[in-house]
Amino acid sequence: EKMPNPPEVQIIATDIDETALNQARKGVYPVTIAEHVSADHLKKFFIKKAGGYHVVKELREIVLFSSHNLINDPPFSQLDLISCRNVLIYLGTHLQKKLIPVFHYALRSNGALFLGTSETLTAHKELFRTINSKHRIAQRKPTAIRAPGFSSSISQVPNLHTTDPNRNHEADLHFIGQRIILDEFSPKYAIVNDECQLVSLSAGVVQYFDPSEGSFQNNLLKIVKPSLRVGLRSSFSEAKKLKRKVSNENSTLKIGDELQWLGITVQPMPQLGDESGLFMVIFQYLGLLGTTEAKHQPNSIDVNSTAVIEQLENELTILREDLDRSVQDLEASNEELKSSNEELLSMNEELQSANEELESSKEEVQGANEALQNSNSDLENLLASTDIATIFLDDSLCIQNFTPMAESIYNINRSDIGRPISHFTHLALSMPNYPNPKLVVRSKNLFEQDVKMKDGPWLVRRLSPYRSSDGVLSGMVITFIDVSHLRAAQDNYQQLASSMPNIIWTADANGVVDYYNERWFEFIDADSNQTDISHWQNYLHPEDLAQCSKLWQESLNSGKNFETEFRFKEHHSGGYRWFLGRAVAT
Repeated sequence: EKMPNPPEVQIIATDIDETALNQARKGVYPVTIAEHVSADHLKKFFIKKAGGYHVVKELREIVLFSSHNLINDPPFSQLDLISCRNVLIYLGTHLQKKLIPVFHYALRSNGALFLGTSETLTAHKELFRTINSKHRIAQRKPTAIRAPGFSSSISQVPNLHTTDPNRNHEADLHFIGQRIILDEFSPKYAIVNDECQLVSLSAGVVQYFDPSEGSFQNNLLKIVKPSLRVGLRSSFSEAKKLKRKVSNENSTLKIGDELQWLGITVQPMPQLGDESGLFMVIFQYLGLLGTTEAKHQPNSIDVNSTAVIEQLENELTILREDLDRSVQDLEASNEELKSSNEELLSMNEELQSANEELESSKEEVQGANEALQNSNSDLENLLASTDIATIFLDDSLCIQNFTPMAESIYNINRSDIGRPISHFTHLALSMPNYPNPKLVVRSKNLFEQDVKMKDGPWLVRRLSPYRSSDGVLSGMVITFIDVSHLRAAQDNYQQLASSMPNIIWTADANGVVDYYNERWFEFIDADSNQTDISHWQNYLHPEDLAQCSKLWQESLNSGKNFETEFRFKEHHSGGYRWFLGRAVAT
Protein backbone atom coordinates (compact mmCIF):
# COMPACT_ATOMS: atom_id res chain seq x y z
CA GLU A 1 0.00 0.00 0.00
CA LYS A 2 2.92 2.35 0.59
CA MET A 3 4.32 1.74 -2.92
CA PRO A 4 3.37 4.15 -5.72
CA ASN A 5 2.30 1.21 -7.90
CA PRO A 6 1.57 -1.69 -5.54
CA PRO A 7 1.72 -5.11 -7.24
CA GLU A 8 -1.24 -7.42 -7.42
CA VAL A 9 -1.17 -10.08 -4.71
CA GLN A 10 -2.68 -13.54 -5.12
CA ILE A 11 -2.65 -15.99 -2.20
CA ILE A 12 -3.38 -19.65 -2.90
CA ALA A 13 -4.51 -21.46 0.26
CA THR A 14 -4.53 -25.25 -0.17
CA ASP A 15 -5.54 -28.18 1.98
CA ILE A 16 -6.46 -31.82 1.53
CA ASP A 17 -9.53 -31.49 3.78
CA GLU A 18 -12.65 -30.16 2.01
CA THR A 19 -14.39 -29.48 5.34
CA ALA A 20 -11.56 -27.24 6.45
CA LEU A 21 -11.57 -25.45 3.09
CA ASN A 22 -15.31 -24.81 3.24
CA GLN A 23 -14.94 -23.34 6.70
CA ALA A 24 -12.01 -21.19 5.60
CA ARG A 25 -13.89 -19.85 2.56
CA LYS A 26 -16.52 -18.31 4.87
CA GLY A 27 -13.96 -16.01 6.44
CA VAL A 28 -15.77 -15.96 9.80
CA TYR A 29 -13.83 -15.99 13.07
CA PRO A 30 -15.02 -16.06 16.71
CA VAL A 31 -14.94 -12.96 18.90
CA THR A 32 -11.99 -14.44 20.81
CA ILE A 33 -9.57 -13.43 18.02
CA ALA A 34 -9.64 -9.96 19.57
CA GLU A 35 -7.22 -11.36 22.17
CA HIS A 36 -4.60 -12.07 19.48
CA VAL A 37 -5.30 -9.55 16.67
CA SER A 38 -4.53 -5.86 17.17
CA ALA A 39 -7.34 -3.33 17.24
CA ASP A 40 -6.01 -1.67 14.06
CA HIS A 41 -6.07 -4.95 12.13
CA LEU A 42 -9.52 -5.81 13.44
CA LYS A 43 -10.81 -2.44 12.29
CA LYS A 44 -9.06 -2.63 8.90
CA PHE A 45 -9.58 -6.25 7.88
CA PHE A 46 -12.69 -7.40 9.77
CA ILE A 47 -16.32 -6.46 10.22
CA LYS A 48 -17.91 -7.37 13.54
CA LYS A 49 -21.28 -9.03 13.06
CA ALA A 50 -23.51 -11.34 15.05
CA GLY A 51 -21.59 -14.51 15.80
CA GLY A 52 -18.05 -13.19 15.26
CA TYR A 53 -15.71 -11.28 12.94
CA HIS A 54 -16.07 -11.43 9.13
CA VAL A 55 -13.11 -10.63 6.85
CA VAL A 56 -13.59 -7.66 4.54
CA LYS A 57 -14.34 -8.22 0.87
CA GLU A 58 -10.98 -6.81 -0.32
CA LEU A 59 -9.05 -9.37 1.74
CA ARG A 60 -11.27 -12.30 0.81
CA GLU A 61 -10.95 -11.61 -2.94
CA ILE A 62 -7.15 -12.04 -3.01
CA VAL A 63 -7.27 -15.51 -1.40
CA LEU A 64 -8.03 -18.53 -3.59
CA PHE A 65 -8.91 -21.72 -1.69
CA SER A 66 -8.11 -24.95 -3.49
CA SER A 67 -8.11 -28.65 -2.69
CA HIS A 68 -4.57 -29.88 -3.28
CA ASN A 69 -2.63 -33.03 -2.44
CA LEU A 70 1.06 -32.17 -2.13
CA ILE A 71 2.15 -35.73 -2.82
CA ASN A 72 -0.01 -36.69 -5.80
CA ASP A 73 -1.25 -33.46 -7.46
CA PRO A 74 0.90 -31.47 -9.92
CA PRO A 75 2.50 -28.46 -8.17
CA PHE A 76 1.75 -24.81 -8.87
CA SER A 77 4.49 -22.86 -10.63
CA GLN A 78 6.19 -19.44 -10.57
CA LEU A 79 5.32 -18.80 -6.92
CA ASP A 80 7.06 -16.04 -4.96
CA LEU A 81 6.58 -17.68 -1.57
CA ILE A 82 5.59 -21.11 -0.30
CA SER A 83 4.50 -21.25 3.34
CA CYS A 84 4.41 -24.91 4.38
CA ARG A 85 4.71 -24.83 8.16
CA ASN A 86 4.56 -27.93 10.36
CA VAL A 87 3.40 -30.20 7.53
CA LEU A 88 6.57 -32.15 6.76
CA ILE A 89 6.94 -33.28 10.38
CA TYR A 90 3.90 -35.52 9.88
CA LEU A 91 5.42 -37.21 6.80
CA GLY A 92 8.05 -39.92 6.52
CA THR A 93 11.61 -39.25 5.36
CA HIS A 94 10.95 -40.60 1.85
CA LEU A 95 8.02 -38.24 1.36
CA GLN A 96 10.01 -35.29 2.65
CA LYS A 97 12.77 -36.02 0.13
CA LYS A 98 10.14 -36.11 -2.58
CA LEU A 99 8.40 -32.85 -1.61
CA ILE A 100 11.43 -30.56 -1.23
CA PRO A 101 12.30 -30.86 -4.99
CA VAL A 102 8.62 -30.24 -5.74
CA PHE A 103 8.78 -26.98 -3.79
CA HIS A 104 11.97 -26.10 -5.69
CA TYR A 105 10.17 -26.61 -8.98
CA ALA A 106 7.11 -24.60 -7.90
CA LEU A 107 9.09 -21.50 -6.88
CA ARG A 108 10.32 -18.91 -9.29
CA SER A 109 13.99 -17.90 -9.35
CA ASN A 110 15.07 -16.62 -5.91
CA GLY A 111 11.65 -17.51 -4.47
CA ALA A 112 11.33 -18.12 -0.73
CA LEU A 113 10.34 -21.22 1.25
CA PHE A 114 8.93 -20.78 4.78
CA LEU A 115 8.96 -23.94 6.93
CA GLY A 116 7.99 -24.72 10.52
CA THR A 117 10.33 -24.43 13.49
CA SER A 118 10.86 -28.22 13.61
CA GLU A 119 11.61 -28.62 9.88
CA THR A 120 14.99 -28.26 8.16
CA LEU A 121 16.55 -28.42 4.69
CA THR A 122 19.82 -29.99 5.76
CA ALA A 123 19.58 -32.78 3.21
CA HIS A 124 18.80 -30.37 0.33
CA LYS A 125 21.51 -27.72 0.45
CA GLU A 126 21.92 -28.03 -3.31
CA LEU A 127 18.37 -26.76 -3.82
CA PHE A 128 17.91 -24.03 -1.19
CA ARG A 129 20.08 -21.39 0.47
CA THR A 130 19.28 -20.64 4.13
CA ILE A 131 18.32 -16.98 4.69
CA ASN A 132 17.21 -17.17 8.33
CA SER A 133 17.86 -20.42 10.15
CA LYS A 134 15.95 -19.34 13.28
CA HIS A 135 12.72 -18.68 11.41
CA ARG A 136 13.32 -21.44 8.81
CA ILE A 137 13.34 -19.15 5.75
CA ALA A 138 15.26 -20.36 2.69
CA GLN A 139 15.81 -19.07 -0.86
CA ARG A 140 15.63 -21.17 -4.02
CA LYS A 141 18.94 -21.80 -5.77
CA PRO A 142 19.03 -21.78 -9.60
CA THR A 143 19.88 -25.49 -9.60
CA ALA A 144 18.72 -28.06 -12.14
CA ILE A 145 19.45 -31.57 -10.85
CA ARG A 146 19.76 -34.18 -13.54
CA ALA A 147 18.38 -37.66 -13.17
CA PRO A 148 20.75 -40.02 -11.29
CA GLY A 149 22.80 -41.86 -13.85
CA PHE A 150 25.32 -41.03 -16.57
CA SER A 151 25.70 -41.78 -20.23
CA SER A 152 29.12 -42.56 -21.79
CA SER A 153 27.87 -42.82 -25.34
CA ILE A 154 29.65 -40.71 -27.92
CA SER A 155 27.63 -38.10 -29.73
CA GLN A 156 26.41 -39.39 -33.05
CA VAL A 157 28.05 -37.87 -36.12
CA PRO A 158 25.63 -36.90 -38.89
CA ASN A 159 25.64 -39.27 -41.89
CA LEU A 160 27.86 -37.88 -44.65
CA HIS A 161 26.30 -40.06 -47.34
CA THR A 162 23.06 -38.20 -47.61
CA THR A 163 20.91 -38.26 -50.64
CA ASP A 164 19.45 -34.79 -50.00
CA PRO A 165 20.45 -32.74 -53.07
CA ASN A 166 19.87 -29.44 -51.21
CA ARG A 167 22.26 -30.26 -48.36
CA ASN A 168 25.20 -27.89 -48.02
CA HIS A 169 28.28 -30.16 -47.76
CA GLU A 170 30.56 -27.32 -46.64
CA ALA A 171 28.25 -26.45 -43.78
CA ASP A 172 28.08 -30.13 -42.85
CA LEU A 173 31.86 -30.43 -42.82
CA HIS A 174 32.18 -27.29 -40.69
CA PHE A 175 29.59 -28.59 -38.24
CA ILE A 176 31.24 -32.03 -38.07
CA GLY A 177 34.63 -30.43 -37.52
CA GLN A 178 33.32 -28.38 -34.60
CA ARG A 179 31.71 -31.43 -33.05
CA ILE A 180 34.92 -33.48 -33.37
CA ILE A 181 36.96 -30.68 -31.79
CA LEU A 182 34.49 -30.34 -28.90
CA ASP A 183 34.09 -34.08 -28.34
CA GLU A 184 37.66 -35.26 -28.86
CA PHE A 185 40.03 -32.41 -28.02
CA SER A 186 38.20 -30.10 -25.58
CA PRO A 187 38.66 -30.82 -21.86
CA LYS A 188 35.88 -32.55 -20.00
CA TYR A 189 34.11 -30.61 -17.26
CA ALA A 190 31.46 -30.76 -14.57
CA ILE A 191 29.53 -27.90 -12.94
CA VAL A 192 28.95 -28.18 -9.19
CA ASN A 193 27.49 -25.98 -6.45
CA ASP A 194 29.24 -24.79 -3.28
CA GLU A 195 28.60 -28.21 -1.69
CA CYS A 196 30.27 -29.94 -4.66
CA GLN A 197 26.89 -31.36 -5.72
CA LEU A 198 26.63 -32.04 -9.47
CA VAL A 199 24.55 -29.58 -11.48
CA SER A 200 25.65 -30.21 -15.08
CA LEU A 201 28.07 -32.48 -16.98
CA SER A 202 29.85 -32.50 -20.33
CA ALA A 203 30.03 -35.51 -22.61
CA GLY A 204 32.81 -37.97 -21.80
CA VAL A 205 33.49 -36.74 -18.27
CA VAL A 206 32.14 -40.01 -16.90
CA GLN A 207 35.49 -41.69 -17.64
CA TYR A 208 36.86 -39.91 -14.56
CA PHE A 209 34.09 -41.21 -12.30
CA ASP A 210 33.95 -44.37 -10.25
CA PRO A 211 30.51 -44.46 -8.52
CA SER A 212 30.36 -46.77 -5.52
CA GLU A 213 27.70 -49.38 -4.98
CA GLY A 214 24.61 -48.63 -2.94
CA SER A 215 22.52 -45.47 -2.87
CA PHE A 216 23.28 -42.88 -5.50
CA GLN A 217 25.78 -40.15 -4.58
CA ASN A 218 25.52 -36.75 -6.26
CA ASN A 219 28.71 -35.35 -4.71
CA LEU A 220 31.60 -35.10 -7.17
CA LEU A 221 34.20 -35.71 -4.46
CA LYS A 222 32.59 -39.06 -3.66
CA ILE A 223 32.14 -40.40 -7.19
CA VAL A 224 35.40 -39.24 -8.82
CA LYS A 225 38.12 -41.89 -9.14
CA PRO A 226 40.26 -42.31 -6.01
CA SER A 227 43.53 -41.13 -7.58
CA LEU A 228 41.92 -37.77 -8.47
CA ARG A 229 40.25 -37.05 -5.14
CA VAL A 230 43.26 -35.50 -3.40
CA GLY A 231 43.91 -32.96 -6.15
CA LEU A 232 40.20 -32.26 -6.65
CA ARG A 233 39.54 -31.75 -2.94
CA SER A 234 42.52 -29.42 -2.55
CA SER A 235 41.67 -27.34 -5.63
CA PHE A 236 37.96 -27.10 -4.81
CA SER A 237 38.56 -26.06 -1.18
CA GLU A 238 41.04 -23.35 -2.21
CA ALA A 239 38.81 -22.04 -5.04
CA LYS A 240 35.81 -21.92 -2.73
CA LYS A 241 37.78 -20.12 -0.04
CA LEU A 242 39.60 -17.60 -2.28
CA LYS A 243 36.82 -17.17 -4.89
CA ARG A 244 39.30 -17.53 -7.78
CA LYS A 245 40.50 -20.08 -10.29
CA VAL A 246 42.80 -22.77 -8.90
CA SER A 247 44.77 -25.28 -11.03
CA ASN A 248 46.47 -28.51 -10.06
CA GLU A 249 48.68 -30.35 -12.59
CA ASN A 250 49.88 -33.14 -10.34
CA SER A 251 47.10 -35.71 -10.66
CA THR A 252 47.47 -39.08 -12.35
CA LEU A 253 44.94 -41.57 -13.62
CA LYS A 254 45.70 -45.18 -14.58
CA ILE A 255 43.69 -46.46 -17.55
CA GLY A 256 44.63 -49.99 -18.50
CA ASP A 257 48.45 -50.20 -18.58
CA GLU A 258 48.82 -46.46 -19.19
CA LEU A 259 49.38 -43.80 -16.58
CA GLN A 260 47.82 -40.50 -17.68
CA TRP A 261 48.86 -37.12 -16.44
CA LEU A 262 45.83 -34.88 -15.68
CA GLY A 263 45.35 -31.28 -14.70
CA ILE A 264 42.37 -30.29 -12.56
CA THR A 265 41.11 -26.69 -12.67
CA VAL A 266 38.31 -25.31 -10.49
CA GLN A 267 36.82 -22.07 -11.85
CA PRO A 268 34.12 -20.05 -9.96
CA MET A 269 31.24 -18.91 -12.14
CA PRO A 270 30.38 -15.37 -10.85
CA GLN A 271 29.27 -14.25 -14.30
CA LEU A 272 25.79 -15.64 -13.54
CA GLY A 273 25.25 -12.55 -11.43
CA ASP A 274 22.98 -14.06 -8.77
CA GLU A 275 25.55 -15.35 -6.25
CA SER A 276 24.69 -18.87 -7.29
CA GLY A 277 27.88 -20.35 -5.82
CA LEU A 278 28.55 -22.53 -8.88
CA PHE A 279 31.97 -23.86 -9.88
CA MET A 280 33.25 -25.44 -13.09
CA VAL A 281 35.62 -28.40 -12.56
CA ILE A 282 37.78 -29.02 -15.66
CA PHE A 283 39.68 -32.28 -16.24
CA GLN A 284 42.52 -31.61 -18.74
CA TYR A 285 44.60 -34.42 -20.30
CA LEU A 286 48.30 -33.46 -20.21
CA GLY A 287 49.78 -36.62 -21.69
CA LEU A 288 51.19 -40.02 -20.73
CA LEU A 289 53.85 -40.26 -18.09
CA GLY A 290 57.17 -41.48 -19.52
CA THR A 291 56.37 -40.52 -23.18
CA THR A 292 57.24 -37.60 -25.37
CA GLU A 293 53.62 -36.43 -25.13
CA ALA A 294 54.00 -35.41 -21.50
CA LYS A 295 54.82 -31.81 -20.71
CA HIS A 296 57.86 -31.11 -18.57
CA GLN A 297 59.37 -34.57 -19.39
CA PRO A 298 62.06 -35.35 -16.77
CA ASN A 299 65.68 -35.66 -18.07
CA SER A 300 66.48 -39.08 -16.69
CA ILE A 301 67.83 -42.33 -18.10
CA ASP A 302 64.92 -44.35 -16.70
CA VAL A 303 62.18 -42.06 -17.84
CA ASN A 304 59.23 -44.12 -16.63
CA SER A 305 60.64 -44.77 -13.16
CA THR A 306 61.76 -41.18 -12.65
CA ALA A 307 58.40 -39.75 -13.79
CA VAL A 308 56.43 -42.05 -11.57
CA ILE A 309 58.63 -41.29 -8.55
CA GLU A 310 58.43 -37.56 -9.21
CA GLN A 311 54.64 -37.75 -9.55
CA LEU A 312 54.32 -39.72 -6.33
CA GLU A 313 56.56 -37.24 -4.51
CA ASN A 314 54.44 -34.33 -5.80
CA GLU A 315 51.26 -36.04 -4.66
CA LEU A 316 52.84 -36.79 -1.28
CA THR A 317 53.86 -33.14 -0.90
CA ILE A 318 50.34 -31.97 -1.78
CA LEU A 319 48.88 -34.52 0.58
CA ARG A 320 51.14 -33.30 3.41
CA GLU A 321 50.19 -29.69 2.72
CA ASP A 322 46.51 -30.63 2.73
CA LEU A 323 47.08 -32.55 5.95
CA ASP A 324 48.82 -29.55 7.56
CA ARG A 325 45.97 -27.28 6.53
CA SER A 326 43.47 -29.79 7.82
CA VAL A 327 45.31 -29.98 11.16
CA GLN A 328 45.37 -26.19 11.40
CA ASP A 329 41.69 -26.01 10.55
CA LEU A 330 41.00 -28.76 13.05
CA GLU A 331 42.92 -26.92 15.77
CA ALA A 332 41.03 -23.71 14.99
CA SER A 333 37.77 -25.60 15.00
CA ASN A 334 38.76 -27.22 18.28
CA GLU A 335 39.40 -23.80 19.83
CA GLU A 336 36.05 -22.59 18.53
CA LEU A 337 34.39 -25.70 19.92
CA LYS A 338 36.02 -25.11 23.31
CA SER A 339 34.81 -21.54 23.27
CA SER A 340 31.35 -22.67 22.17
CA ASN A 341 31.38 -25.34 24.87
CA GLU A 342 32.14 -22.70 27.51
CA GLU A 343 29.34 -20.55 26.14
CA LEU A 344 27.03 -23.54 26.18
CA LEU A 345 27.95 -24.31 29.76
CA SER A 346 27.25 -20.70 30.68
CA MET A 347 23.99 -20.81 28.75
CA ASN A 348 23.15 -24.10 30.45
CA GLU A 349 23.60 -22.48 33.86
CA GLU A 350 21.43 -19.56 32.76
CA LEU A 351 18.84 -21.97 31.42
CA GLN A 352 18.87 -23.90 34.67
CA SER A 353 18.39 -20.66 36.58
CA ALA A 354 15.63 -19.62 34.17
CA ASN A 355 14.08 -23.09 34.51
CA GLU A 356 14.04 -22.74 38.30
CA GLU A 357 12.41 -19.34 37.94
CA LEU A 358 9.90 -20.83 35.51
CA GLU A 359 9.15 -23.63 37.95
CA SER A 360 8.62 -21.06 40.69
CA SER A 361 6.45 -18.96 38.36
CA LYS A 362 4.58 -22.10 37.33
CA GLU A 363 3.75 -22.84 40.96
CA GLU A 364 2.61 -19.25 41.45
CA VAL A 365 0.50 -19.40 38.30
CA GLN A 366 -0.98 -22.71 39.39
CA GLY A 367 -1.79 -21.23 42.78
CA ALA A 368 -3.33 -18.17 41.16
CA ASN A 369 -5.24 -20.40 38.75
CA GLU A 370 -6.60 -22.50 41.61
CA ALA A 371 -7.58 -19.33 43.48
CA LEU A 372 -9.25 -18.01 40.33
CA GLN A 373 -11.11 -21.30 39.83
CA ASN A 374 -12.24 -21.21 43.46
CA SER A 375 -13.35 -17.59 43.03
CA ASN A 376 -15.26 -18.51 39.88
CA SER A 377 -16.89 -21.42 41.67
CA ASP A 378 -17.80 -19.16 44.61
CA LEU A 379 -19.22 -16.58 42.21
CA GLU A 380 -21.24 -19.17 40.29
CA ASN A 381 -22.61 -20.65 43.51
CA LEU A 382 -23.38 -17.17 44.82
CA LEU A 383 -25.27 -16.22 41.67
CA ALA A 384 -27.14 -19.53 41.69
CA SER A 385 -28.02 -19.25 45.39
CA THR A 386 -29.42 -15.72 45.12
CA ASP A 387 -32.41 -17.13 43.23
CA ILE A 388 -32.48 -13.85 41.28
CA ALA A 389 -32.58 -13.85 37.51
CA THR A 390 -29.55 -11.84 36.33
CA ILE A 391 -28.33 -11.24 32.76
CA PHE A 392 -25.07 -9.50 31.78
CA LEU A 393 -25.11 -7.60 28.46
CA ASP A 394 -22.28 -5.86 26.57
CA ASP A 395 -22.44 -2.54 24.71
CA SER A 396 -24.20 -4.23 21.77
CA LEU A 397 -26.85 -5.83 24.04
CA CYS A 398 -25.31 -9.28 23.46
CA ILE A 399 -25.50 -11.81 26.26
CA GLN A 400 -22.19 -12.27 28.12
CA ASN A 401 -23.42 -14.38 31.06
CA PHE A 402 -26.55 -15.15 33.08
CA THR A 403 -27.72 -16.97 36.21
CA PRO A 404 -29.81 -20.18 36.02
CA MET A 405 -32.99 -18.31 37.05
CA ALA A 406 -32.78 -16.22 33.87
CA GLU A 407 -33.89 -19.31 31.90
CA SER A 408 -37.31 -18.99 33.58
CA ILE A 409 -37.77 -15.58 31.95
CA TYR A 410 -36.03 -15.96 28.58
CA ASN A 411 -35.75 -19.05 26.38
CA ILE A 412 -31.95 -19.16 26.50
CA ASN A 413 -29.21 -21.66 27.33
CA ARG A 414 -25.42 -21.59 27.75
CA SER A 415 -24.75 -21.94 24.02
CA ASP A 416 -26.50 -18.61 23.37
CA ILE A 417 -23.76 -16.54 24.99
CA GLY A 418 -22.58 -13.92 22.51
CA ARG A 419 -25.94 -13.49 20.76
CA PRO A 420 -28.15 -10.37 21.05
CA ILE A 421 -30.90 -10.63 23.66
CA SER A 422 -33.43 -9.35 21.11
CA HIS A 423 -33.11 -12.71 19.28
CA PHE A 424 -34.82 -14.57 22.12
CA THR A 425 -38.45 -14.88 23.17
CA HIS A 426 -39.59 -14.28 26.77
CA LEU A 427 -42.27 -15.66 29.07
CA ALA A 428 -43.71 -12.27 30.12
CA LEU A 429 -46.98 -10.74 28.96
CA SER A 430 -44.91 -7.83 27.68
CA MET A 431 -41.27 -6.85 28.04
CA PRO A 432 -40.22 -3.18 27.96
CA ASN A 433 -37.60 -2.31 25.36
CA TYR A 434 -34.00 -2.11 26.46
CA PRO A 435 -32.41 1.35 26.28
CA ASN A 436 -28.98 2.06 24.89
CA PRO A 437 -26.45 1.02 27.58
CA LYS A 438 -24.86 4.46 27.25
CA LEU A 439 -28.06 6.03 28.54
CA VAL A 440 -28.00 3.82 31.59
CA VAL A 441 -24.32 4.64 32.13
CA ARG A 442 -24.81 8.37 31.57
CA SER A 443 -27.78 8.70 33.91
CA LYS A 444 -26.04 6.91 36.81
CA ASN A 445 -29.50 5.90 38.01
CA LEU A 446 -31.31 2.58 38.16
CA PHE A 447 -34.02 1.90 35.60
CA GLU A 448 -36.91 -0.05 37.14
CA GLN A 449 -40.07 -1.31 35.43
CA ASP A 450 -42.77 -3.77 36.43
CA VAL A 451 -43.09 -6.95 34.35
CA LYS A 452 -46.07 -9.33 34.56
CA MET A 453 -45.26 -12.97 33.76
CA LYS A 454 -47.65 -15.20 31.84
CA ASP A 455 -47.87 -17.64 34.74
CA GLY A 456 -48.89 -14.92 37.22
CA PRO A 457 -45.89 -13.53 39.17
CA TRP A 458 -44.97 -9.87 39.14
CA LEU A 459 -41.29 -8.96 38.62
CA VAL A 460 -39.34 -5.72 38.84
CA ARG A 461 -36.81 -5.39 36.01
CA ARG A 462 -33.87 -3.32 37.15
CA LEU A 463 -31.13 -2.02 34.79
CA SER A 464 -27.78 -0.89 36.16
CA PRO A 465 -24.43 -0.10 34.47
CA TYR A 466 -21.76 -2.81 34.25
CA ARG A 467 -18.18 -1.85 35.15
CA SER A 468 -15.11 -3.90 34.25
CA SER A 469 -12.26 -4.59 36.68
CA ASP A 470 -10.51 -1.35 35.66
CA GLY A 471 -13.66 0.73 36.18
CA VAL A 472 -14.61 1.10 32.51
CA LEU A 473 -18.34 1.14 31.79
CA SER A 474 -18.96 -1.56 29.20
CA GLY A 475 -22.58 -2.73 29.21
CA MET A 476 -25.32 -3.23 31.75
CA VAL A 477 -26.70 -5.75 34.24
CA ILE A 478 -30.36 -6.81 34.20
CA THR A 479 -31.96 -8.23 37.34
CA PHE A 480 -35.50 -9.54 37.71
CA ILE A 481 -36.80 -9.50 41.32
CA ASP A 482 -40.02 -11.26 42.28
CA VAL A 483 -42.32 -8.72 43.98
CA SER A 484 -45.52 -10.76 43.84
CA HIS A 485 -45.89 -10.77 47.65
CA LEU A 486 -45.42 -6.99 47.74
CA ARG A 487 -48.03 -6.59 45.03
CA ALA A 488 -50.43 -8.80 46.95
CA ALA A 489 -49.81 -6.88 50.19
CA GLN A 490 -50.29 -3.59 48.37
CA ASP A 491 -53.56 -4.79 46.86
CA ASN A 492 -54.78 -5.97 50.31
CA TYR A 493 -53.79 -2.67 51.87
CA GLN A 494 -55.61 -0.66 49.20
CA GLN A 495 -58.73 -2.80 49.51
CA LEU A 496 -58.71 -2.39 53.32
CA ALA A 497 -58.09 1.36 53.10
CA SER A 498 -60.87 1.81 50.53
CA SER A 499 -63.39 0.00 52.75
CA MET A 500 -62.78 2.28 55.76
CA PRO A 501 -64.85 5.50 56.35
CA ASN A 502 -61.71 7.53 57.12
CA ILE A 503 -59.64 9.55 54.70
CA ILE A 504 -56.32 7.69 54.22
CA TRP A 505 -53.33 8.51 52.10
CA THR A 506 -49.59 7.77 51.90
CA ALA A 507 -46.85 10.24 50.92
CA ASP A 508 -43.09 10.44 50.65
CA ALA A 509 -40.76 12.59 52.76
CA ASN A 510 -41.52 15.63 50.60
CA GLY A 511 -45.23 15.25 51.11
CA VAL A 512 -45.92 14.03 47.56
CA VAL A 513 -48.88 11.60 47.71
CA ASP A 514 -48.62 8.23 45.99
CA TYR A 515 -51.95 6.83 47.22
CA TYR A 516 -55.41 8.18 48.30
CA ASN A 517 -58.32 5.95 49.33
CA GLU A 518 -61.81 6.29 47.91
CA ARG A 519 -63.08 8.40 50.89
CA TRP A 520 -60.66 11.18 49.91
CA PHE A 521 -61.93 11.41 46.37
CA GLU A 522 -65.53 11.42 47.69
CA PHE A 523 -64.67 14.28 50.09
CA ILE A 524 -63.16 16.49 47.40
CA ASP A 525 -65.62 15.24 44.76
CA ALA A 526 -62.75 14.48 42.32
CA ASP A 527 -61.83 11.65 40.00
CA SER A 528 -58.92 9.39 40.96
CA ASN A 529 -57.30 10.03 37.56
CA GLN A 530 -56.91 13.77 38.20
CA THR A 531 -53.35 14.99 38.45
CA ASP A 532 -53.81 18.24 40.46
CA ILE A 533 -54.13 16.54 43.83
CA SER A 534 -50.56 15.28 44.21
CA HIS A 535 -49.87 17.19 47.47
CA TRP A 536 -52.24 16.90 50.46
CA GLN A 537 -51.05 20.22 51.94
CA ASN A 538 -52.70 22.06 49.04
CA TYR A 539 -56.08 21.44 50.77
CA LEU A 540 -55.05 22.64 54.26
CA HIS A 541 -56.37 25.84 55.85
CA PRO A 542 -53.67 28.52 55.56
CA GLU A 543 -53.59 28.95 59.34
CA ASP A 544 -52.93 25.20 59.86
CA LEU A 545 -50.20 24.85 57.23
CA ALA A 546 -47.29 25.99 59.43
CA GLN A 547 -48.21 23.75 62.38
CA CYS A 548 -48.72 20.65 60.20
CA SER A 549 -45.49 21.25 58.29
CA LYS A 550 -43.58 21.58 61.57
CA LEU A 551 -44.99 18.35 62.99
CA TRP A 552 -44.38 16.57 59.65
CA GLN A 553 -40.70 17.52 59.67
CA GLU A 554 -40.21 16.58 63.32
CA SER A 555 -41.73 13.16 62.61
CA LEU A 556 -39.36 12.64 59.70
CA ASN A 557 -36.36 13.54 61.84
CA SER A 558 -37.35 11.48 64.90
CA GLY A 559 -39.26 8.66 63.26
CA LYS A 560 -42.11 9.11 65.74
CA ASN A 561 -45.81 9.29 64.94
CA PHE A 562 -47.81 12.46 65.58
CA GLU A 563 -51.45 13.50 66.00
CA THR A 564 -52.98 16.95 65.42
CA GLU A 565 -56.15 18.78 64.44
CA PHE A 566 -56.41 20.63 61.16
CA ARG A 567 -58.97 21.89 58.66
CA PHE A 568 -59.51 20.53 55.12
CA LYS A 569 -61.31 22.47 52.42
CA GLU A 570 -64.67 20.90 51.50
CA HIS A 571 -65.63 20.75 47.85
CA HIS A 572 -69.43 21.23 48.10
CA SER A 573 -69.63 24.18 50.53
CA GLY A 574 -66.30 25.74 49.77
CA GLY A 575 -65.67 26.00 53.52
CA TYR A 576 -63.39 24.05 55.84
CA ARG A 577 -64.09 21.06 58.11
CA TRP A 578 -62.12 20.08 61.19
CA PHE A 579 -60.29 16.72 61.22
CA LEU A 580 -58.21 14.83 63.75
CA GLY A 581 -55.25 13.51 61.80
CA ARG A 582 -52.86 10.76 62.90
CA ALA A 583 -49.60 10.29 60.91
CA VAL A 584 -47.55 7.09 61.09
CA ALA A 585 -43.85 7.42 60.18
CA THR A 586 -42.36 4.65 58.03
